[in-house]
Amino acid sequence: MVWALREIPNEVTGVPPWLMVFGHLPRGPLAVLKENWTGLHDIPLSLGQTTVEYLSELRQNLEFICH
Repeated sequence: MVWALREIPNEVTGVPPWLMVFGHLPRGPLAVLKENWTGLHDIPLSLGQTTVEYLSELRQNLEFICH
């Protein structure tokens, strides 16, 4: 709902609020997915860590913070 409110043009100005503040339209999750599917932007499949490695490191960091 919030994404829709940011992208809908204002009745008075005719410009979406997000565009007035930041100078470009927001890219929501569906826009990113569409760009990936159409090949407009390639998102890297590997982010440097596997899910297991990331969760293990996160758990270690949280345990360290708790102590």
